[in-house]
Amino acid sequence: MEHDLSVVRVPYLPGRPIRVGTVLTQEGELYLVRWDDGAEEEIKPGEYELLAPRDSLRFASFVDAEAVRADFEADPLGIVLRVLGENGTPMTRGQIATYLVDLGVERKRFAAKWRKVQTALASTDGVTVSGEATDLAFAWDGELAVEPVAVAEES
Repeated sequence: MEHDLSVVRVPYLPGRPIRVGTVLTQEGELYLVRWDDGAEEEIKPGEYELLAPRDSLRFASFVDAEAVRADFEADPLGIVLRVLGENGTPMTRGQIATYLVDLGVERKRFAAKWRKVQTALASTDGVTVSGEATDLAFAWDGELAVEPVAVAEES
């Protein structure tokens, strides 16, 4: 499955709408974007132009962080499985927490749900658990709804 790399332009001023587009091409640090309104523009991602696959949790958090928080509250195991699937490599509790906090989940909400999530992960088909008791790593080896997509690091 191919995933479109998208750009979310967050507003410079409060109360303005976000703008979403699809990356058409990349040359070095420059991306040619077709915005959802049909306009095309060359951009260099930065503080206000953020890259993510359109069907990823990261994209969802750029567009509606509150919805990501609500989804975590309703289905923390499902969200953690999605994090593992999108990441594509084993992750520790701390790495999962950091990833979710970056998406807008409050650290205390993650901590409140982690014990049940960890117990469920250990018995979920498709999850591999490795490491020692104090340094467990979890990986999703099941069928992914979203395959991991490499995204260039921001500098």
